[in-house]
Amino acid sequence: MSERLTLKNGAFEQSNYGDYLPIRLAQVPEIDVTIIQTDHHPSGVGEPASTVVAPAVANAIFNAVGARVRHMPISPEAVLKAMKQKA
Repeated sequence: MSERLTLKNGAFEQSNYGDYLPIRLAQVPEIDVTIIQTDHHPSGVGEPASTVVAPAVANAIFNAVGARVRHMPISPEAVLKAMKQKA
């Protein structure tokens, strides 16, 4: 939840992992994975769920405080800014 890409003059400002900082393994919370037996063909174990985490967090924030955060990273400062813009 710490990534952010920004554009400048039509190009990304972040060009490598020195200025684009993805979440590190030590920052990932514990994940409990359950594999469910089904009659359907295999489709993946963890990858499909990874794209819905940020929207779920953003929706939880909206549900809690009524303010939309639409850009990553979702930081306390971003939530406060969204709350102030709502008011």
